[in-house]
Amino acid sequence: MRPSAYNAAKGAITNFTRALALEYGSRGVRINAVAPSLTSSEATADLEKSKAVMAAFADRLPIGRAATPDEIAGVIAFLASADAAFINGVVLPVDGGVSASNGQPNFLSLLVKGKAISLAMITRRNIMQTLRDDYCAASWLVHHPFSAEDQAAMAAMRAIVEPNKGKLQGVAARVPFDAIMERVAAPAGVVYEAGRVGGVSGWWCRPETARPGQAVMHIHGGWFNWGSAHAFRHLAGHIAAGVGVAAFVPDYRLAPEHPFPAAAEDVRACYFGLVEQGFSKIAITGDSAGGTLAIGLLVHLAANSAFGGEALAGGVALSPVTDLAFSGESWSTRALADPYFTQPQAAELVGSYLDGDDPADPKASPLYADLKNLVPIRVHVGNDEVLLDDSIRFVERAVVAGVDARLDVWEGMVHGYLGGLGRLAASSETLQLISEFLNDRFARAAK
Repeated sequence: MRPSAYNAAKGAITNFTRALALEYGSRGVRINAVAPSLTSSEATADLEKSKAVMAAFADRLPIGRAATPDEIAGVIAFLASADAAFINGVVLPVDGGVSASNGQPNFLSLLVKGKAISLAMITRRNIMQTLRDDYCAASWLVHHPFSAEDQAAMAAMRAIVEPNKGKLQGVAARVPFDAIMERVAAPAGVVYEAGRVGGVSGWWCRPETARPGQAVMHIHGGWFNWGSAHAFRHLAGHIAAGVGVAAFVPDYRLAPEHPFPAAAEDVRACYFGLVEQGFSKIAITGDSAGGTLAIGLLVHLAANSAFGGEALAGGVALSPVTDLAFSGESWSTRALADPYFTQPQAAELVGSYLDGDDPADPKASPLYADLKNLVPIRVHVGNDEVLLDDSIRFVERAVVAGVDARLDVWEGMVHGYLGGLGRLAASSETLQLISEFLNDRFARAAK
C-alpha cells in the first residue's frame, strides 16, 4: 500500500472510531480501535528473518522487537474489560514505541522496573489510575473516589476533548483557550469590574456581601502563554463567593512576548498593591501555571516576610506546574489518561516561557525552592493528569520542610476540573474544601 493511501485509511479509521463513540457512548457502548505496527506471525516470518529489515525496525522500535499476537490480544482484552470502562473513542497505538516520538502513549514501550510489561497483564490499576502505595498511606494526602455521576459526565467530556489532545500551541491558542474558560458557569451574586492593582490591570470579582479588609488574589492558568483575567473571572468568582471576600485576577504578562520572570514580577507587584490598598489579610490562589506563580509568590514572601508577608493568610494551588524540567513519573504513567496535554506540547510552551533559563531554577520551578516558613497551603489535583507528580512531590517536600500542607487527589478528574462547577460533583466538593480552608485561615488571621 502506498504511504498516502495508508495514511488516508488510518485517518479514516481514527475519525470513524471517534464518530461512533460520540454516537453510541450515551447508550453505554464503547468504541475503541487498536493500531498495531509490526506483529510477529506466520505472515511476517520471512520478513523477520531479514537482519537488515529487523535492524531498520529496531531503530524505530524502542523495545527492539515486533509485538506478538498474544500481546495485541491483551490490549483488545483490556479495552473490552471493566478496567477500561473510562476509555471511549480511542485509537490506541501498539507499535513498540514508534508513537512515543510525537508524545503519544503506547503500551509496548511502557516499562516497569526496567522490564517490559506483558500487555495481557495491563490493567487500569497499574498504568494509569492508582497512586503509589507509599503515597496512599501518607497522612498529608487525601484520596477522593470517582462518583458514579461524575463518571458519566467525564466520559462525555473526554469524547469531546481527546481528539484535540496536544493541539493547542503558541499564541494562536489564546482565543480558543479563553473561549473554553468563558464556559465556566457564572456564580450567583458576584459583580465584576475591571481594575488595576499595583500597576497591573485585571478584574475584580466582588460578592454582594464581601467582608472588608480581606481579599483573594487568584492567578489564572494557561501554561504561561495563554489566559486572561476576564476569561477566568467566573472561576475566581466562585472562589470569592465561597470565601465571602473580593477576589482580584491580575492580567500578568504572558510569554513569549514577556518571558520569565515577567509574570512573577507582575503577581508580586499585584500582591503589594493589594497591601497598599488597605487589605490586611490576603489569600493567594492559582490554577495550573497560575498555581506555579502562586506558590512562587508564597516562597518569595516566606523568604522576605518582613516586607509585606504579614498580610498573607494562606494559599491554594490547583494542579500547579511545580517542575518545569518535567521529571515527574506521571508524564509517563498518566500520558494516556490525560485527555489534554502531551509532553512535547508542554515543553514548547514552557520553553517559550523560560527563554533559555534553567528549568530547575527555584524561582521558576517551586519544586526546587526552599519551602521553609511557607504559609499553610492546600493543593488539589486530578488523578488523570500528567501533572499529578508535580503536586505530590511538592506537597511531600513542603511537609518535610515543616509546612502545614495537604494534597487532595481526585480520582477520575482531569486538568482544570474545577471549571466543571454545576456539572461535576468533584468540582463542587473541591470548591467547598477551598472555601472552608480559606475561611478558617482568614478567621485565624483576624484573631
